[in-house]
Amino acid sequence: RCAEQLFAAPAAQLVGASLESLFAAEPEAQSQATDVRRRILAGEALSGLELELRRADGRPLWVSLWLKPMLDRE
Repeated sequence: RCAEQLFAAPAAQLVGASLESLFAAEPEAQSQATDVRRRILAGEALSGLELELRRADGRPLWVSLWLKPMLDRE
């Protein structure tokens, strides 16, 4: 429900969406999306990243990301 409110989109539109599709379309934002994905998959904790995402209606959504991946042995 929180994601629905933040992105102004129904859950059905958000579930399964690529990380890149949530970021602004500008090259810098897409580069950040790629970097965030790489760092998460590498198991790296992220703290205080300021990122520009986009709501479903195109309005900007600025977030400060703090994330610690929880990975299994595989």
